[in-house]
Amino acid sequence: GIDFGYYSQGKIITLDLTSTASTGTGQVKTLSWSHTITATGTNRILLVSVGIRNKSSQTVSTVKWGTASLTRVQAVTQGTNLRNEMWYLINPGTGTKTIAVTLSGANATIVAGAVSYTGVHQTTPLGTAATLAVPSSTAASLSVSSGVGEVVVDASAKQNFSESQVANAGQVRRWIAQSSRTPASESSVQAGSDKPGAATVSMGWTSSVARPWALVAVPLKPAP
Repeated sequence: GIDFGYYSQGKIITLDLTSTASTGTGQVKTLSWSHTITATGTNRILLVSVGIRNKSSQTVSTVKWGTASLTRVQAVTQGTNLRNEMWYLINPGTGTKTIAVTLSGANATIVAGAVSYTGVHQTTPLGTAATLAVPSSTAASLSVSSGVGEVVVDASAKQNFSESQVANAGQVRRWIAQSSRTPASESSVQAGSDKPGAATVSMGWTSSVARPWALVAVPLKPAP
């Protein structure tokens, strides 16, 4: 794991591992991949972010890690261009298991990422989530209410794989993935980052070309 050094009354939220998946050139109703949670550390949480090229207004119906069901944190839709959803599981077990994301509605192009942390409060793990949908811009950013000792985690979905997306200063990008269905406008790039908590935290991304965006961010609260 990676020790952030984000302290709150002596406690530390620590990054464990990340994983990503995409549908590549295809479209599916269920996307599955392996994610490992190490045996080091306690007070664990698993976050899964799902970006959908939702031309038919698809949404995520279920997310599972092994047999355990995750709970939706928040979701945001940018028309029929993008939908971005974040889900979580508190106190997941350790080891390698399959994450399975299942959509409602028709098959779609999907890009997803998972990230696990330790040192997170097990009763009230999350603060208030924030979302943003932007029809077309080279930049997208939102503000999150947080606090010292917390860690703000985000996921950003951008339509079109022709160019990447770059996290704003102060954020640490933890994962990035993309689908590759053509034309490029039928695909998307999904990425996740984190940043130390403060009273107000700005989370944002940029691209070299104006595109639609859908962002979700939430603060993690440290274990007591």
